[in-house]
Amino acid sequence: MTRETETARGWVRECRSLCVLTGAGVSAESGVPTFRGKSGEILPALLGHPKSS
Repeated sequence: MTRETETARGWVRECRSLCVLTGAGVSAESGVPTFRGKSGEILPALLGHPKSS
């Protein structure tokens, strides 16, 4: 591992809480639903909201 990776690993080990911000596509790559349809529209049903008219 690089020195930078080891440093970051130490920070993660020692922290009390951690928030990770990621870019678009990470959930899809991991198999997590993206809540979007094929044309990019948000699918309210997947978010637990009733469909708006």
